[in-house]
Amino acid sequence: MPSKPLTPRVFVTQSKASLGSETCTGALFRWASPEVSNGVIDQYVVKFWDTSSNQLIKKALAHTARHFSLDNCLAQNVTYSFQVSFTSP
Repeated sequence: MPSKPLTPRVFVTQSKASLGSETCTGALFRWASPEVSNGVIDQYVVKFWDTSSNQLIKKALAHTARHFSLDNCLAQNVTYSFQVSFTSP
């Protein structure tokens, strides 16, 4: 079985909203491949949640993915948490 994904990190992104001149803050979550690739990775699973709703959201990504982008405008004064794992056949 592969080891866990390495060096998970989050970058803050800025973009213009589609309408008007409002700037949105987003998040780009990145990770590196497992150090030990002893086995096949079927897909990566990113879980994220925030302190305002405590709703856990899961996204399945291709086995080649190394990032996940949360592009919608993030709320101010809210903590967002991210976690990455993988599934193997």
